[in-house]
Amino acid sequence: MPPRLPTTTARRVRLGLALTALLSCVSVSAEKSISAGEYTVHYNALSTLDLSPEVARSYSVSRSANRGLLNIAVRQKSEQGDHAAAAKLSGEAVNEAGQRQALYFREIREADAIYYLSEPPVRPGDTWRFELQVEIENGPTVPLRFSQEFFAPLPGQR
Repeated sequence: MPPRLPTTTARRVRLGLALTALLSCVSVSAEKSISAGEYTVHYNALSTLDLSPEVARSYSVSRSANRGLLNIAVRQKSEQGDHAAAAKLSGEAVNEAGQRQALYFREIREADAIYYLSEPPVRPGDTWRFELQVEIENGPTVPLRFSQEFFAPLPGQR
C-alpha cells in the first residue's frame, strides 16, 4: 500500500488537479495556446462562477457573475519533456466601448506547474479583448491577444 499523503498535502494536490482540469479543459474549444520557439503559452478566460466554491476558496478567488478569471501558464519543451516556465505578465482588458482596465496577475506555484491568475471585473454578455505581454524568464517576450465573451450565469449557478 502506498504511503498516505498528509491531509493538507493531499487536499492541495486534489485542489491543484481540480484547478488544472477546470482551467485547462473547460471545453475542447477553451483550450487555447500559442507557441514561441520552445515555449507554449496556454491561456483561458472564464467567469469565476465556473469554479466550484472549494476551488475558488482555495485560490482566494471571488466567485461572482461580475468577475472574470484569466489563467495563463507557460510550458517549455526540452529533451526531458516539457516543464513550467516562469514569466512576468502585464497587460490590459478592453471592453466593447473601448474602456481599458489594467490587469494585475498573481503567481501560483504547485508541484511542476506555475499559473498566473487575474480577476478583472466583467459584465455578463460583454466581450473583452485581452492584450498581454508574457515576458518569459530567460526567454522571449510573447505578445498575447485574444477575446472572450462572458456569459450570464445559468439559473442556480450563483
